[in-house]
Amino acid sequence: MDMTAANRALFRRVFEEHYEAISRYCHRRLPASDANDATAEVFTAAWRKLEAMPTGDETLPWLYGVANNEIRTSRRSARRFTNLKVRLGGQAQYPETGPESVIVRNSDPAKRSAPGSGCARSREGLLVDRRL
Repeated sequence: MDMTAANRALFRRVFEEHYEAISRYCHRRLPASDANDATAEVFTAAWRKLEAMPTGDETLPWLYGVANNEIRTSRRSARRFTNLKVRLGGQAQYPETGPESVIVRNSDPAKRSAPGSGCARSREGLLVDRRL
């Protein structure tokens, strides 16, 4: 879509006029972090569909419809995540591997003395270790 100055001005006007209403709508229905994402997605959709977006008094109801779809998507994702955590609840849990774990794991002196040996993953860890 070619974003002419008129299109940019239209989007800016829609955003400035309706951001607060859409943000409040999303915040009433979702946790804050999800509501912020949903609000951003609503205006991303408005940007992408600017040519098809209704104008005048029909703009806000259209934005509410998009917001409602984003809210449902967010709730669906949260429900799937919760269900996955329940299904995985009986499995062993391991801490996330951070950079410090990679450095400790690859601090073996034998690996440092032979940079060309080992698998690609070991060589990568070795390079990280040597850069520090």
